[in-house]
Amino acid sequence: TTGMSSVTLTASGTGLTTNSATATVLAGNYATVGMLIAVSTSFVVSYTRATTTSGIRAITISGTTPTVGSESAVTGTGLASLLFASSSIVRTLSMVGASNVYCKPYTVSGSTLSAGTEASVATSGAVTSIRAFVNGNSNIVCHYENSGHSATVFKLTTTTEAASTVSMTTATFSQT
Repeated sequence: TTGMSSVTLTASGTGLTTNSATATVLAGNYATVGMLIAVSTSFVVSYTRATTTSGIRAITISGTTPTVGSESAVTGTGLASLLFASSSIVRTLSMVGASNVYCKPYTVSGSTLSAGTEASVATSGAVTSIRAFVNGNSNIVCHYENSGHSATVFKLTTTTEAASTVSMTTATFSQT
């Protein structure tokens, strides 16, 4: 299906009431939902279409009615992007299984997304899994498995990402 519905809930005590849904038509068949996070006064959702296209959309809520913005295609295939909020910016972390890991910032204003400058890291083999967190300096620290283990730090300056990477050997990496 190419339909995606957004709906708000009203909570009262332990009860929930479903409000009216807003339907959004996607450019291809909906495959998976990734994350939904708050960014400033909006929300951002990541998803995949037809298992090969990753996208994000910003959502605002007025009263009980959601407004869904246009899709921003995210570099990467197969998996919905990991999302990280930094003030009014959402940062996407995605991968192309055979070659690269990407980090791209988007400024969120209401239901509008404006892309910043992406950073990418070439990998030495197919990426099979990815984990990430934001450290105390607001950098995204990313660990991924390819033909071995690698770690990348993505640093955001205004709306531009930069990356530095290190490969880890079994002598420097131990998974417990």
